[in-house]
Amino acid sequence: MTTPPFKESITLEQWRAWAQEGFTRLPVVLTRHEESLPENWSEFTSAPATVLLESAQSGRYTYLCDRPARIVMGHATLAEIWSAEGGTLLETKLGKPLEVLSALLAERKAPALAGGPAMQGGIMGIFGYDLVRTWERLPFRATRDLRLPLYALIETGELFIYDHDERTLRVVVWSEVTANAELISDQFRRAQAAVARAGTRWGSVAAGERAASRAVDATSSFQKDGSPSRPSDDAATAGTISPSFTSVDFQSAARRVLDYIGAGDTYQVNLSRRTSRATGLPPAAIYEALRKLNPSPYMGLLRLPQFALVCGSPELLVSLVNGVVRSRPIAGTRPRGDAALADAHFSADLFASEKERAEHLMLVDLIRNDIGRVAAFGSVKVPEFMVLERYSHVMHLVSQVEGRLAAGKTWVDVFQSMFPGGTITGCPKFRTMEIIEELEPVGRGFYTGALGWISYGGEMELNIVIRSMLVQDGIAHVQAGSGIVADSKPDRELDEATRKAQALWVALENAAERHGKR
Repeated sequence: MTTPPFKESITLEQWRAWAQEGFTRLPVVLTRHEESLPENWSEFTSAPATVLLESAQSGRYTYLCDRPARIVMGHATLAEIWSAEGGTLLETKLGKPLEVLSALLAERKAPALAGGPAMQGGIMGIFGYDLVRTWERLPFRATRDLRLPLYALIETGELFIYDHDERTLRVVVWSEVTANAELISDQFRRAQAAVARAGTRWGSVAAGERAASRAVDATSSFQKDGSPSRPSDDAATAGTISPSFTSVDFQSAARRVLDYIGAGDTYQVNLSRRTSRATGLPPAAIYEALRKLNPSPYMGLLRLPQFALVCGSPELLVSLVNGVVRSRPIAGTRPRGDAALADAHFSADLFASEKERAEHLMLVDLIRNDIGRVAAFGSVKVPEFMVLERYSHVMHLVSQVEGRLAAGKTWVDVFQSMFPGGTITGCPKFRTMEIIEELEPVGRGFYTGALGWISYGGEMELNIVIRSMLVQDGIAHVQAGSGIVADSKPDRELDEATRKAQALWVALENAAERHGKR
């Protein structure tokens, strides 16, 4: 079958008009109706810097940038701007992270594009949990043993956007231009050539993957009766390097949380532990295995020269699109059953649990308050409350909270109000973070931070980095936790944290079997 042609939707006349208006970063856009996405992303994730963001549960858009314009590696008081390959330091910017990023986006002077999603150009990447310390005073007690920046982002160069509703691929290539009338024609022609090459590259990979998929049967993560497959616990923990918490120490820390709750310091604390193991697998292979095993709403793969992050997050921290601030808090967990009857039993038990329902309501109220600080008065609402979402190893209670952005507020205000998420810290948020710092032996790094995008126009969508694996220096790290409240049982909280991590370790095992190595 002949591949349908791309349609070009940006003209030289538009570039000239934009340049006269003072815009200095201009796009060319090609669109084409596509049958499907590539079967896997391995051909697009071998570049030194790659960001893939997608939903494996009815989300509309998939975003892929494997040829960024530049890389931003940020710390508490400065950011380093690197070339796309990560080998040349271009400049250093001083300032706190949100100040630096706000200025970076403002100085790009990019026009808004009609049609398509809110995100067609901007920055994509990750924010670490400790970013909050750049605007809140919190103690440092846990060991920071991972070599990670506070935030790591790429600026879009070539951006692929796949619209699942319209079955349309959009390719957007951004270029730095000048208003010089003699140069702009040549700059536009070079941009046209670049976007054409990008479109051809996508088509070649997608066609090759589809041909390969007809010859190889994909492995299924489900049994014949439709229930999730259950690898043994040994498979999930084989080769484990020393965890940040032993099982005994985790339960001891959980009892200490109960003491704090009894004393009135806090109502709920999300206590987590990290486990690690050596791996020689490419992160893209682990991601593909996770995508098959545990498809989730806010998935992503971030690959940079210093590390990679494989993310299967079920939880939206915040989105800001068309003036609406939205979050989907998760609170309340049960394991999946091995068969339909057992699964139904666990879901009924979850809905019947006064503990889980009270915890969920408390955290929904926390998110309502967070959104309320940046929303127009009276606009905050909860259109979905305590719905059930199932994943490969656990099921959750989920709600949706939203409000309309107040006049004068920007993405910076929203970010600062919402980050980090209350569901993965606790209530009250900042006193609970002090307790977490006291009880967890290692810093969280990117765990419970946020992965996503911020557009040139100041819109954004960020998940919460849970159900995720950090791969650095040949070691894979997985961190997971559970929410502890007054009537929690430490052994059950340990079991919950273990189950949440298990999907990542099983994905690693599945990828290892396919590649013939660990």
